[in-house]
Amino acid sequence: MTGKELFNIWAPGYHERWTKFAKPSLFVNVGGFSRGHVKTATVPLDIFRHRNDGTAFIVDLPGAESVESGLALAELGFLPVPLYNGINETNIGGLNEAVKNAPIADALLAGAEHLKNYKVGHDAFPVFLLDYDRNKEIVGTDVFDNRWSIEPEDFPDAYYLKNQGVKRVAVWTGGEIRPDLAPIIEDYKRMGIEISTYCYNKAATGFGESQNLSGIEIPQSSEQLALQKNVRIFENARFGLLLLLSMGVVNFLWQWSAAEEPLLWTTPCLQWLTYLWVPERVGDAFVFATLITYSVLYFFSRKLRFLLTVAFVLHAIDTMIFTLYVIWYDLFNSSATIEYYEPFFSSLPYAALVFAVPLVCLFLMGRGIIAQFGLMGVSSSDYMSLKGYAGYAGYGGSGRGGYRGRGYRGRSRSGFGG
Repeated sequence: MTGKELFNIWAPGYHERWTKFAKPSLFVNVGGFSRGHVKTATVPLDIFRHRNDGTAFIVDLPGAESVESGLALAELGFLPVPLYNGINETNIGGLNEAVKNAPIADALLAGAEHLKNYKVGHDAFPVFLLDYDRNKEIVGTDVFDNRWSIEPEDFPDAYYLKNQGVKRVAVWTGGEIRPDLAPIIEDYKRMGIEISTYCYNKAATGFGESQNLSGIEIPQSSEQLALQKNVRIFENARFGLLLLLSMGVVNFLWQWSAAEEPLLWTTPCLQWLTYLWVPERVGDAFVFATLITYSVLYFFSRKLRFLLTVAFVLHAIDTMIFTLYVIWYDLFNSSATIEYYEPFFSSLPYAALVFAVPLVCLFLMGRGIIAQFGLMGVSSSDYMSLKGYAGYAGYGGSGRGGYRGRGYRGRSRSGFGG
């Protein structure tokens, strides 16, 4: 059997969605393989339970144990994908090799006969095979350093896994998570893929007996925590914008019912002040255009995050106009026309809603703009994964968005009671 033939058994073309990640380097020197006997490992019950729940496996066990475990999972319908990146060469320069690849190579050759008899479906989930001793510490001096490590590029990314229906990645290992594997697992976890880790030590207990079944917590990097924090801040800003928009819609529906005044005398003031300055038809058009504008800004701000800046600028302008209007027409003067000014002072909560909440929403959107710079380069799919993983909390807001404003068609342009 040639190296190419052996590789095609372990990485068949009809499973290319997974086998394209397989590494051919260990299959090159088939002449150095010895066709020995390989036994199929016993799959622990905790791992056996994952056979039909959208789980992909990473088997990181020492030497031929990883091949044996991969064959055991193949018998359950999984697809083993060898990621061994070493070479099967011995006695190079009269030195002993640091990593013993020969047992793995022999197991691959012997295991090929088993693998050909297993029925692995086209929709099978992968089992990525690694040698736990790939980068172990070198002992002695007369040693040829043939160690190797894995990189994120050696594995499918989280987005690819999700597209292929993978919901969970289970790591079957013989000890602590290796330093080169930890960032890959961390990235999967950050992107919302569930991680399960199982540590079984064959030397101590034999296969099938759990020495230490543990859900190993992968520490989150400072970069990951910063991204999650920025996502929370940005989502808080969007939630404030949503409240502004929602309350603007409330005013729109209130005015559409031919009410004489808006329900909420607050921003966006241009929705109702417009009727004091322009003909009714122009005011109606402005109201609808503003309502649509803020709806677009909200619904597309997650994908096009710069739109939050646009919303912030528009809300800031509207808030300044409203503040000037309140000062100019002396809405705090107790001698003013009670018929129109009374809603501002009828209750403290209403006054807070009218004046304080728009400023709070402005503050939230301002923070969101700052957080936006920390999310530059984060794709929409990554953002949604971070959002789902980190969660977010929202704050209250006030009306923004617009209403029809029928009650102002006959008002004087000099003020409410003019």
